[in-house]
Amino acid sequence: MKHELEFQAHTIIAVGDLNPAIFQPAWFAAEGLITREEAQAAKVDMISAQAALFQVDWLNLQVLPDRFVAATENEAFYRHLMDLVASTFSKLIHTPITALGINYSGHYRLESNAQWTYVSDQLAPKTRWSGLLESPIMRSLTMGSPRMTGPKGHLQIRVEPSVRITNGVFVDINNHYDMSHEEAGCRAMLSVMSRHWSGTFANYKDVLSRIFPDG
Repeated sequence: MKHELEFQAHTIIAVGDLNPAIFQPAWFAAEGLITREEAQAAKVDMISAQAALFQVDWLNLQVLPDRFVAATENEAFYRHLMDLVASTFSKLIHTPITALGINYSGHYRLESNAQWTYVSDQLAPKTRWSGLLESPIMRSLTMGSPRMTGPKGHLQIRVEPSVRITNGVFVDINNHYDMSHEEAGCRAMLSVMSRHWSGTFANYKDVLSRIFPDG
């Protein structure tokens, strides 16, 4: 099925005990994680003990006391994003981290609404709802599974109509990793990122091939 990528994002989330005030453009530049030019040109929405919110050309960063979120919409910077997060927490190695999320999402334009109907029929056949709904169509589908091997956690996939483009499909994949009590902290998170980051990206490509099996 012909589909065209319109928007995409790669997001890495670390859940733990954080001090948002640390995470400002000047600190990232001083540590060599972004350039001084990027830090000077950064759009800063807030830097305080409650939240750090800023954007540079390729990076959107949000830090709350219990959550660190780094995202990019440019696939050329996917690896750079992983390196930035890994380097950040290598320098803050004693930060308590309890969970990690490695997420990908995309909005894909189809040629017509009929193609969305075809996709929804493959994922959620109308026949299952005969007699209950007069004209059933899938509004959102979420599938998940606990991870049976490797780090504890789960994989969750969500498919639904895009709210950003006409005749579009939104696909979101969340790779969630739990840090066990014995391993809680940056070292466990960095180990998971090092061993599993490339696999999560390949997994996203596999998900797309199943949703759009003809191309």
